[in-house]
Amino acid sequence: MKIDGIHEAMHKCILFVLALANAAKQRPWLGPNNMVSGSPPSPRGYTPLARYGEEIYLFGGYNAADSNDIFKFDAENLSWTDLTTYVRGDAPRIRDSHGLGQFNETLFVFGGWSGIVGLNDLHTLDLASLTWFDVTASIRGAPPLPRYGMGFTLCRNIFFGFGGFNSQGKYVACFHRNRQKKRTHP
Repeated sequence: MKIDGIHEAMHKCILFVLALANAAKQRPWLGPNNMVSGSPPSPRGYTPLARYGEEIYLFGGYNAADSNDIFKFDAENLSWTDLTTYVRGDAPRIRDSHGLGQFNETLFVFGGWSGIVGLNDLHTLDLASLTWFDVTASIRGAPPLPRYGMGFTLCRNIFFGFGGFNSQGKYVACFHRNRQKKRTHP
């Protein structure tokens, strides 16, 4: 699934869907889908998505400025909900190009680009209570170097991050424990 709209002439947020379970095995792209209802996010890029059941969550992203709003898309009813005014706690600072993942009833937001520097903070959103928590200090061990544009996924109940860029736009080492060394790529 891809959410796009940055380059649309009308600056609409358009939802595109690739139907994988097609009886004819044709797997067609569906969209732009004008059947979507609710309050969609503004057009933006550098925005990851995370799935929880039949819901898809979008946090932050970039559209002329970074944001820290959060939206839920109900994939069954094709409906958007802006959750920004409903959530409690301190939302993560504005960002794009961050990691976003889900485990049980919790969304995880890691790192990203603040518009000025790379980040390495970790925040959670409890989906049952819609409450944000900054859990950066509660995680044991040295955190990864600040980064944005990295891969971020869940496998066997463990989040994995790979690659990304530092605040100078250079590649950063993956799973590197020495915070002083940085790997650059020409």
